[in-house]
Amino acid sequence: MGCPKLDDVGVYQEKFMEIIKNNDLESITYAHMEVPCCFGLIGVIQAAIAQSGKKTPFKEVTISIRGERIK
Repeated sequence: MGCPKLDDVGVYQEKFMEIIKNNDLESITYAHMEVPCCFGLIGVIQAAIAQSGKKTPFKEVTISIRGERIK
């Protein structure tokens, strides 16, 4: 869990990249709230995947502020 608005996303990107690079992940799914700031980690995760040199599939799930799946 993290907050791209309040936290240092560079640290997240480095950690994600190391996890992806050093493990054989089948895919990554990022579930986030519909509020605008939560979309910030999408780019961070995508950049970490690119930096890892792997072709790990990525998808996102958006949750409404009422707890319903939007996408």
